[in-house]
Amino acid sequence: MRQAVALKIPLGVVLADAGYGNGMPFRTAITKLRLQYVAGIDSSTTVWEPGEQPLPAPPRKPGRGAPPKRLRRDANHQPISVKELALHLPAATWKDVGWRQGSQGTLW
Repeated sequence: MRQAVALKIPLGVVLADAGYGNGMPFRTAITKLRLQYVAGIDSSTTVWEPGEQPLPAPPRKPGRGAPPKRLRRDANHQPISVKELALHLPAATWKDVGWRQGSQGTLW
């Protein structure tokens, strides 16, 4: 994909099954290439609800080395599974996406 982008080859949508989609480094790399993608992921994968994000890293304690970098969560501030998020989305959120013509019509 990097080579195709570098060579300016006309690009489509990247499609990936959960074998690739579950890997955050793969999804991050596609995003950095500014490619559109659809990837399968496990329903137990956790995400932050729209408008939510992890708590900031705690402040550095004097005399304790490098400042903390890990973002935080607590008992009241947790991500949810993508399954839970999907089940609570309004029906109007969903849409069919056709990505190419197959031998028997558009593939959706």
